[in-house]
Amino acid sequence: MKLVKIIIYILCVFCYKTNFGQQSKNIHENFNLKQSILKVADKVNIGVYVGGNTEEIKKLCNLYQATYFREISNWHYVRISPTKFEEFVNSPEIKNVHFPTETGTQLNDTMRVNNRVIDIHNG
Repeated sequence: MKLVKIIIYILCVFCYKTNFGQQSKNIHENFNLKQSILKVADKVNIGVYVGGNTEEIKKLCNLYQATYFREISNWHYVRISPTKFEEFVNSPEIKNVHFPTETGTQLNDTMRVNNRVIDIHNG
């Protein structure tokens, strides 16, 4: 009976670590965020969404010379230099970070007609 409890405990710890191990906002611990930063290191500014208190994020933007644009559903869009991004993200006022890496693709005329893209955009 004691062996079963030990095995269940080990499985619970293992499941917890695997499920929540990659959910870190620290740039050194988040592999996906680190890889995304390497791709845009040569750009002048990068745009990111951060979560946290509005006033604290605006103060951080002034401190790190970032540009604060707007808030959308408790997410704040900020443009910042890649050299200052790591310090900005690792500050305790930042609760969450979303670094959009998706790129759009241009649709040809056939796709626009078949998928009724123009009709949808026109309302």
